[in-house]
Amino acid sequence: MTIDTALILRLLPLLLTCLIANGEDITGLQADPRDSLFKIFTVSTRPDYQQPWTTQRPRQGTGSGALLDNGLIITNAHVVADATFIMVRRHGHPARHRVHLAAVDHGADLALLRPEDPAILTDMVALQLGSLPATDSEVAVLGFPTGGDSLSTTRGVLSRVEHRRYAHSGFWLLAAQIDAAINPGNSGGPVLHDGHVVGVVMQGIGSADNIGYMVPEPVIRRFLADLAANDTVTGWPTLDLNTQKLESPALRQYMGLTDDQSGLRVMRLHPNSVAYDLIKENDVILAVDGTDIADDETIELRSGERTHWAWAIQRHLVGSTITIDLLREGIEQQVSIPLTRRYEDNQMVPLNRFDVSPDFFMFGGLVFTPLTRDYLASFGREWWLRAPRRMLAHLDGIPDAEDLRDEIVVLMRVLPHQVNLGWHGTSNLVIDTVNGTTVQSLRHMVDLIENGSDPFVILGIGSGGIMAIDRAEARAAMADISSTYRLPTDRSSGL
Repeated sequence: MTIDTALILRLLPLLLTCLIANGEDITGLQADPRDSLFKIFTVSTRPDYQQPWTTQRPRQGTGSGALLDNGLIITNAHVVADATFIMVRRHGHPARHRVHLAAVDHGADLALLRPEDPAILTDMVALQLGSLPATDSEVAVLGFPTGGDSLSTTRGVLSRVEHRRYAHSGFWLLAAQIDAAINPGNSGGPVLHDGHVVGVVMQGIGSADNIGYMVPEPVIRRFLADLAANDTVTGWPTLDLNTQKLESPALRQYMGLTDDQSGLRVMRLHPNSVAYDLIKENDVILAVDGTDIADDETIELRSGERTHWAWAIQRHLVGSTITIDLLREGIEQQVSIPLTRRYEDNQMVPLNRFDVSPDFFMFGGLVFTPLTRDYLASFGREWWLRAPRRMLAHLDGIPDAEDLRDEIVVLMRVLPHQVNLGWHGTSNLVIDTVNGTTVQSLRHMVDLIENGSDPFVILGIGSGGIMAIDRAEARAAMADISSTYRLPTDRSSGL
């Protein structure tokens, strides 16, 4: 057999044209996904929750990100949280470029960055979202971890998919475990399978070998769908109710379940729950949108894989309507519930917040602030052990209808002065009332103090205790106290 060299040379340009038209380079290989990667450089300034009128010193950090087909760079929310300046550098390029935050979902630990100069994306090939592969599938993690400045690639397998508490926000959400090596700096980098993005690296476990977690593809798609539908991130819906497992045969029998039924007993509903008039205490929730709920409070995610039943609610956008199958007094019925409230709407003690300054108010040297998890976290790494119990008691459970405060107000400290003599050293007290009126929020408290006419401001501090401050003397001392303790103002800008 003879080779017609002239014919091959004539056909070669046509062959290359076909390869390029099919999205391949001239070697016949798909575009290198590493060319879609960015190293992210940030300068962030966190508030000081122990002195809310100041901030901590600026800190520099790095992370990873990847270009998506919407022209934006995806990364972790915690990479850019509280950032005052963000720059990126393309893989294999020396220059840094300014970017701005386009969207962020701190609950899901995801963020999108928009280049200030779109020209930096010229000739870049965006990565595409894929489908979450089966467990035990090989995945590749791309990013810029500590230990060097260039791009690193590590490989591992997708170990399991289930709900976990996200370290950044404290939110309970679907996560995927991988055994690829993850180190600081990897955060925000894509996790690839067959060249497609199936996750975004978010956190590791320092006490374990090669156990890390990524934000999985279903959560990423939910984040992008939320942004596309609303031009902003609206958050995650909730029913705001407490449920009880029905794994006990005796309890199942007591609740009237048959052998082919399973579900969860409703213990309590938040008075402001979207389901308050539709679901009752002692109902059994059998299914959500046709997805059966098991007695151990799980649902089927994929064949052979289960996760917490919260995903049946969370996968929907705020504003959607779901259908719930109930068992009430032995009779099955179905209700439709509009998901109009976000998880944080009914939280008196909010989850970790970012990109906002804490609220505070100072009167007569008494400094007040709302109770937040950020404030609790200022007590140290194990704040759940170190913070005062009287504040921790407000973290869990559903409040009574008679106690629907918008937020809990705390007397965080007293700046000693003659006007507050007797209260020096007092700190971390929950303020229940001002002159007998229940405090609904810090803003409400400011109004009660500033517009009150009684000669004394009487603060109810629980269990019958009170504090008294002379109103006129406190007002007269404000300038002196502010000067002595270098307070630029007596309240946060939002007040």
